[in-house]
Amino acid sequence: MEIANSFCEEIKQGKEDLLLNRACYPSSKALINACTRWILVPSVKQGQQVYVVCPGNCQTNMGGAKAPRTPGKSAETPIYLTNLPFEVNDEIQGKFLRDKQVTNWVDKIPPY
Repeated sequence: MEIANSFCEEIKQGKEDLLLNRACYPSSKALINACTRWILVPSVKQGQQVYVVCPGNCQTNMGGAKAPRTPGKSAETPIYLTNLPFEVNDEIQGKFLRDKQVTNWVDKIPPY
């Protein structure tokens, strides 16, 4: 966590250069994925569910008009998960989901 805190502080202070700026998004995603998998999952209370959802590259201000996914398509998995029964599901607990399916964390790292 020290590295993550240091990274965040440097960004807040405007110390990033062009290369670091390009690395901000994938670095933050890697950090949240790691926190979910190795910190949150072991610490959740009984009955709590935790997982990561990848909406994909979406046509938003960030993704741009040429992104391959519509906002509706990107929202399908979060909506699906929200509508599951309110109980722990061991099949998705601590997992990475995309397109309503558990997928491999590494396979979905976008190329930069």
